[in-house]
Amino acid sequence: GEAGLSSREGCGNTVRNVTADPWAGINDEEPFDVTPYAGAYVRYWVRNPITQLLPRKWKTYFTGRDSDRAIAEIHDLAFVAKTRMVDGEEVRGFEVLVGGGLSTAAKHAAVAAEFVPESEFLRFSEAILRIFNEADELRKNIHKARIKFLVHRLGEEAFRERIAEYLQQDWVSEPRQGWEELAFLDDEDAAATPVRADAPSPAADAAAFENWRSRAARPQAQAGYFSVEVH
Repeated sequence: GEAGLSSREGCGNTVRNVTADPWAGINDEEPFDVTPYAGAYVRYWVRNPITQLLPRKWKTYFTGRDSDRAIAEIHDLAFVAKTRMVDGEEVRGFEVLVGGGLSTAAKHAAVAAEFVPESEFLRFSEAILRIFNEADELRKNIHKARIKFLVHRLGEEAFRERIAEYLQQDWVSEPRQGWEELAFLDDEDAAATPVRADAPSPAADAAAFENWRSRAARPQAQAGYFSVEVH
């Protein structure tokens, strides 16, 4: 608790794990860092009255890379960072995937939307979670209660139409916190220590070092920095 960690909604039929690409914020492939958005999503949904007794558990994933799709596609809900030019300005947003899962009925997630602007991503997620919460037919069998069963029974197009219907309901006009108010902001560039110009090279075995570096280290988005995987 003192470290800011919590087990809230770690179990039960609630919004559970919200995870992201471990290289978010330092990966040069991503159009932008998804970390603040994942943080906003957590703060919006943990302890939200809508999600306290869902038909089944709910797992969400954020990534900035198309190449990460293999993980995104096995989640109940996933957000893949995208940008679009709108009226001459670059707009951040997400491709949204829904209905993935593993276990005995593995399913690839369906595309819920090709692009949802950042200003609408929480509202869009609420439409999907409201659909799931109100799908009482899923509550009849715990083994067939994940959102993937509903998505793939309806089909992608019909599920997208249902999302559009929910986005026309009265709840949409109710006051909501914006994602910026809920975001977890961590400026990787501002927090970085200065790059050392005099960093020493290994003197003992340069070849072994280069072999290790080729396998374990890769450049970050921040110039002069590398991320290192410790196996």
